[in-house]
Amino acid sequence: MKSLQSQSKGVEIYLGDDPKASVGVSTWCGVTEIPGTIEEIATMFMSNTTDEYRNYCRLFAKDYMDAVNLYNIASPTPSQPLRSINVKWIAQQSPIPAIVKHRDWCFLESCYEFDVDGTRGWVQAYKSTKMLQCPDLQSTFGVVRAEHHLSGFVFFQSNDRPGYIRVVSTWQVNVKGKVPRWIFSRSIKMRCFALRDLHASIQETRLRHVMSESLLPIHRLIPFELRSRCFICQIKFGMVFTPKYNCRGCGEVVCRKCCQRWNRTTMNVCVCVVCTMGSLKRGDVEGPPIVQNPRVLLLGTTNPLDESLGGDMGRYIVPVLEDDYDSDEKDVAVLADGRDRGYGNSSPRFSRRRP
Repeated sequence: MKSLQSQSKGVEIYLGDDPKASVGVSTWCGVTEIPGTIEEIATMFMSNTTDEYRNYCRLFAKDYMDAVNLYNIASPTPSQPLRSINVKWIAQQSPIPAIVKHRDWCFLESCYEFDVDGTRGWVQAYKSTKMLQCPDLQSTFGVVRAEHHLSGFVFFQSNDRPGYIRVVSTWQVNVKGKVPRWIFSRSIKMRCFALRDLHASIQETRLRHVMSESLLPIHRLIPFELRSRCFICQIKFGMVFTPKYNCRGCGEVVCRKCCQRWNRTTMNVCVCVVCTMGSLKRGDVEGPPIVQNPRVLLLGTTNPLDESLGGDMGRYIVPVLEDDYDSDEKDVAVLADGRDRGYGNSSPRFSRRRP
């Protein structure tokens, strides 16, 4: 038996009852479909070191205070590149510490590729385990040890939508102790809705592959005095209220609305859908076209670059993490254009906090 509990932006969340589960175990399930491939999914979810696991948590489990890869039992091999087995530990922050204590989990994580009736898939399963090397922390830190019964993710190719992956996230857990149902429900829904971040991460990864050139150096930027209008939206620059910025992707002069400024530790490069679609059209990237990210900013819809794709397609910007550039400035203005592009592959450091 299952009942639909929530539905938002393509993610459906169900609450079920498993008669085989232990007493106190609740069963939740999140379902969605996203454009992508099995390899893209596995690359984002697999982690065989603590640093890799913390990077994963930074993207898909923002309520984890700390995460450690305790033991690596089986690593990927040339014959089985998508298989791994690890023992992991995480500390999960309580949504309301004044009412509910923090939880921690010690569990076995198993990743396998499978094929069912010609449909390819990949699974990441969680099962709690007890180890002397990972003792219960309730008496020392007041952190309650919760348990995974049968939790994890199943990804398989969609039969109805080529180029899409159907995602099923299952959470059979016993959080132990007295936790109000609405608090537990909120936490599970947040975990299921994190699947939307997976879509955005696939977009960003693809964009990094699309871009192949470094950001423009300062001497190649177009001087402000040569432009009286924004290159993107064509708004006329004023003396005070419409400041000018240089795009580090194409060197053009743009207004504040068409440009974002980032510090050099988490610098973002913006890439428009027109540029991305142009690369897909040339066959640079396999898979379905990248769709609009919920965080994108709609820019002007009239631009000479649109002509290269046969018409007005509109312009969007999508943030991509970047920190590899040759400027000595503390921060720079960046914007994507159809000519020169820049990219990077670093990410902000995952914050550690021991319970």
